[in-house]
Amino acid sequence: MPAARPVRQWEIYDYPFAEEGSHPILIISNPGRSENEAFAELNGLFCRSVRPNFQPKAFHFVLDEADGLDNSTAVRCDHIWALRREFIGARRGVVSIARRLPLFRKVLDCFKCPPRRAESKSRHARSASARHAGLSPSGVEALGVVVDKTRLASRCESRSCRSCRGFSR
Repeated sequence: MPAARPVRQWEIYDYPFAEEGSHPILIISNPGRSENEAFAELNGLFCRSVRPNFQPKAFHFVLDEADGLDNSTAVRCDHIWALRREFIGARRGVVSIARRLPLFRKVLDCFKCPPRRAESKSRHARSASARHAGLSPSGVEALGVVVDKTRLASRCESRSCRSCRGFSR
């Protein structure tokens, strides 16, 4: 079993799943969690290598050689896995900066997070929605791309989410 080590958001590693065997996993935990070895669990998206004629489904996002991978790899964006840090294996690649925002949008789409109205663009609204999507405001800004503030200020349908229960934005 590999020793616990810091990993980074947007990096792809091998992970030994119980039923599926070893597959790539894309780390999506914010940098404060992923780079801190004190946190034993991280969040990630399941990946699998695909053939050239693969037809992606609505919940897939396809990565390839531009992301440091040997083959085309489909990221399943509709399920976030809780991963034990000590089982994370070898690093396989990193999502290119140009693909991070489209991948993040795909995750939001899969979780049915509709865009908010354009007039609601306060910093508090952006921070609340980024926290709800699992990213800290600094994590969103650390993506290194221009962020579509309207899309980040999205709402979910959960009644337990503070930003969706009518609190001031």
